[in-house]
This record gives sequence, structure tokens and C-alpha cells, in this order.
Amino acid sequence: FPSHDTMGEAGIAMVHKERFKNGQTAYVVDFCIRIISPDRISLESVKNFILDLKRVLGINLSTLTADQYQSTSMLQYFEKNKVAKEVKRISVDRNLDGYSTLNSIISEKVLRIGQMNELATQLHNIYFTDNKPYVHVGRKDLADCLTGAVYNAAVDALDVPINPYFSDEGEDIKKFNTYVKDNFTELEDI
Repeated sequence: FPSHDTMGEAGIAMVHKERFKNGQTAYVVDFCIRIISPDRISLESVKNFILDLKRVLGINLSTLTADQYQSTSMLQYFEKNKVAKEVKRISVDRNLDGYSTLNSIISEKVLRIGQMNELATQLHNIYFTDNKPYVHVGRKDLADCLTGAVYNAAVDALDVPINPYFSDEGEDIKKFNTYVKDNFTELEDI
């Protein structure tokens, strides 16, 4: 979750691993959300959303990260209340590890994600100089949050996927989509 508190735009993503029939790991994007606010993003609303993932939907969070100092208080809260097994601050802007990992996973055709035009645009606009990602035009919040989520899933050696990957029509996805539709109709106001 890149929390660009003062910029009025951020992204939040969740990824988990499943297993293809051939035993290869599939990286399944549960969601990748663009959060827009006319001024500042309410980190309290983001915190409540993440808490709802755990408490209302019963999702076990393995690794929870954010990339800005504005998120320190929220990360401390998550750590103190054991919202995830691991809580940490990372930035995919400091080196190429995250984006190299995402590139490899995309190249291996093991990333499963729905169509997201804004994400595709952001990824297309990124260039690398001095081993850091930059954008020519626009923003890269969605690209950063997806990169961070995929990277965290990839480096979590203890998370060995046991569930087989079948399709994007599972009951958990339907339950999540219904929850978001019923409770977050004004996500752009966060």
C-alpha cells in the first residue's frame, strides 16, 4: 500500500499464491485499487478497510506493507494488533528488486489479474534510471502497490501454495466483490 498522504492519490493491492496443475506457482491478484481524494487520503479509512479484510471477511494476511513515513502510525497499529504475520515498511522505488520480480512473474505468465487499463498505462510509462523506477507522465501508485504485493508474495518462502488455481470465479472472490460493492461504493471519496 503506497500511502501518498499529501498527494491525494494512492493504491492498495492484495496478492496470494495458488498452484497450477503442473505445480508452478500462480500469483493471483485479489484486488488492485486506485484511491483518489481531492486533498488528503484518509489513512483511517484505509486502516478500516484492511481491518475489515481480516475481521469481516476472515482473510489471513501474511505480509502487510506501506511505503511512506505517513503510514508509520498505521503500521504500528497493525503490528501491535497482529493484523498480519509480518508488518513492515518497504519502498519499491529504492532499487529494482520489486520491479524485476514483477517482470519475471509476468514473463513467466504466472500472474493472474483482471483487465486494468490505468495499471497498464502506469506500467507502460515507467522507465528506469540509476536502478530506480520513474514515470514520464502521470503517476505510478497502482504499479507500485502491485509491485510491492507481488514482491512480498514472491519472497515469502514460508507461503507454499497448496490451493489449486482453477479460475477467477471462486466463492471467496464473489464474497469479496459483494462486500466491496455493498460497503465501498464511494471509494473515490476515501
